[in-house]
Amino acid sequence: MYGVTGDGACICGTLFSLTPPATGAGLWPQNTLHTFTGGSDGGNVNGGLLISPSGVIYGTTQLGGSTNVGTVFSYALAVPQPAIAGVVNAADYQAPVAPGSIAAAFGDFFLPAAVSAVGLPLPDNILDLSFEFNRNLPTPLIFASSGQVNFQIPWELEAAAPATLTASLYNQTSAAQSVALAKFAPAIFSANSQGTGQGAILYQSYRLVDAS
Repeated sequence: MYGVTGDGACICGTLFSLTPPATGAGLWPQNTLHTFTGGSDGGNVNGGLLISPSGVIYGTTQLGGSTNVGTVFSYALAVPQPAIAGVVNAADYQAPVAPGSIAAAFGDFFLPAAVSAVGLPLPDNILDLSFEFNRNLPTPLIFASSGQVNFQIPWELEAAAPATLTASLYNQTSAAQSVALAKFAPAIFSANSQGTGQGAILYQSYRLVDAS
């Protein structure tokens, strides 16, 4: 988490970060990223912050600058390298996957929010996150979050041929992850979204087709 204080050691304000504790409970360690001096970098920091898709924080101050009436400041975040832990069918979370099918990649993608594609054609970039097969084939994205990304396996890939997948975010590219491809890999989405039990199969009225 990132925030600002209006006052600080020089009563000009600070930009700081808070990091969740490793155990999931307890105090969040605080780190001061910048202490404003009231000079060219500004002073009396306003409360609002914006983070750009490229991982840069922007904010404003009430004082300082060339005319002492405030500044706009920026701070580039140190973005960790994304990582792909594995790729499976998005319906039953099993490998292999097939060209044209919907797959899920699990890993660390450091996105600030979960976002879904809103129309067709599917985008190959969500919040600056993109995937490529074999480092040259853009991948249509359906849903992206900090820990899971759902996407369509490109039809151009050849079944049973070796394939690798990389993720790129804020000019950082992950290590290549091998992906097992098959000619066919059918699966049914489930009502519990866990890939087990009752299938997510609906009547035209969108009522679940179950034992009742």
